[in-house]
Amino acid sequence: MTTVVSSEPSAAVIERQTSVVVTREGGKTHVVQQPAPPQVVVTRGIPGPEGKRGPVGPAGDAITVKVGPSPISGHSVVACNAQGELIAADSTIPSHRGAVLGVVADAYSPGDDAVVQTGFVLEHSGWTWAPGPVLVGLAGQLAQAPPAGALFAQVIGQALSATRILIDINPPITLA
Repeated sequence: MTTVVSSEPSAAVIERQTSVVVTREGGKTHVVQQPAPPQVVVTRGIPGPEGKRGPVGPAGDAITVKVGPSPISGHSVVACNAQGELIAADSTIPSHRGAVLGVVADAYSPGDDAVVQTGFVLEHSGWTWAPGPVLVGLAGQLAQAPPAGALFAQVIGQALSATRILIDINPPITLA
C-alpha cells in the first residue's frame, strides 16, 4: 500500500507500507512479509526551455473571424453567417437575430481575417450621435432607432458623445 504523506506544489513525500500475505497449507499457517522500501520524496522537475512565441493576436474583448463573400466597411456591426464567416449585421434579416458578434473598426475585403471587438470605445469625427443607446441598423450600419422593417432591436453600445460610442453588445429583442 502506498500513502501520500504530504504534498506541496514543489514536492511530495510518499510512504510505502509493508505487504503481509497469510496462507494456510495443510494445517500450517505461513506468514510472508515483504519489506517496503523507505519513504520516497518526489520533486518537481526542472522546467524545459520556453517554446516559440505564436503570432500576435487581437486585443482583449476581440476575436478574429474570416470575412465572408462581401466586403465590410469600417465602423460596422457584424454577424456570423451559417458558414461561420463575417457579414454585415442587419436587423431586418431574421437569421442575424442572435448572430451579432460585435463591431469592426476597420474595413475588410472578402477572405480577410477581421478583428471584431466588444467592450471598447469607438470614435469617428464624422458622427453626430445624441446621448443614448446605439442599435444594429441596416447592412452593418449603426442606428439610434430601429429601421423600418426591423425584426429585432439590439443595443450594441451607448453614445458617450457626438463622436464616441462605448461598444457593449446586448441581447436582441424580437419586435414582431
